[in-house]
Parts: sequence; C-alpha cells; structure tokens
Amino acid sequence: MKIITLNKSSCALRYVDVESTRCVLGTNLHIPFDWHPCNVIFLGSLDGMVCVCLCNTGELVVWNPLTRVFKILKNSNSQGFYNMDNDSLTFCVDFAGDYKIMHIKCTHFRLIVNIYSFNEGSWSTPSFLIYSPYDIAIYSWSIGTFCGNSLYFVLTKFWCLGNTAVLRFDVESKVV
Repeated sequence: MKIITLNKSSCALRYVDVESTRCVLGTNLHIPFDWHPCNVIFLGSLDGMVCVCLCNTGELVVWNPLTRVFKILKNSNSQGFYNMDNDSLTFCVDFAGDYKIMHIKCTHFRLIVNIYSFNEGSWSTPSFLIYSPYDIAIYSWSIGTFCGNSLYFVLTKFWCLGNTAVLRFDVESKVV
C-alpha cells in the first residue's frame, strides 16, 4: 500500500510505501497534466485512482499516480465546476465494476447531484434527493466514504453546531 504525500513548502508529491518494514519514502511523483502540485487539491481516492481538483479552474481530474494515466472529466451545464467551499465528491464502484464519481453541488437553494460513469464516459443526474429533507442548501456535506456498496456522508446544518446526520446512499438501488 502506498500513500501520497504533498509537501506544501516544496510542492513535492511523494509516496510512502507503508507495507515496507521501514516505511520507505519513495521518489518524487510528477503530475502528468500541466499543473503545479500546489495548485492541485486531492478530493478522493479508490483502488489507486485519485480525483483531484485543479484550483484555478475547478476542473476535476482522475489520475493514477503509479501508471501516470489521467483523465480530465468533462463538465456538463448542470454539473459545472467543483467549488471547494460548497461541494462534495466521492468515488464508488457498482456490482458491474463501473467506477463512478458522485459530485454534490450545493447551489443557493438546492442540491444538484451528478454521477460520472467511467464505463459511459458521461455525467447523469439521479433524482434520489429531490424533494427529500436534504434537498436544500442548509447542510454542509462531508466528502463521502464508500463502504459495502454504500456511500456515507456526514451532514451538518450550517448554523447549528452539533446538529449532524449521517446519510447513506445505496450505490445499486440509488436510494437514500
């Protein structure tokens, strides 16, 4: 298992081999897309893939640091660019082995949920949160955690400290 580290002072990306008995710090990783490491924010990872946000543009890039393969995800009008202050993102994989990225965009009044399918190469907009109690922008959404075919999010009301909820989204049935 390897962990990627980012040294903010030198903007160097390196990996740490945590399975090594000495926890060896690996060589510098080079970002294969044309961005400086200090302008990249890590949003999530799954099975060696990393999703990053390009700070200056809000574009999303999926990258495998070991193979150096990357893909800049196209943006749809409804999905838009990633907003570091309001949006949430997570990886998951369904029973068919299709890797997906869920992007939850918090607008002024509502949520817009979009799911990118790697098999289809496009975004879709599921309706699982429409007209639910969580379909309003009074909650701050955590980055999602994928576990056992479900995505888990911690929701916190903006003005009420301690008023939190955990939301479970079933990846297969697309039900909260």
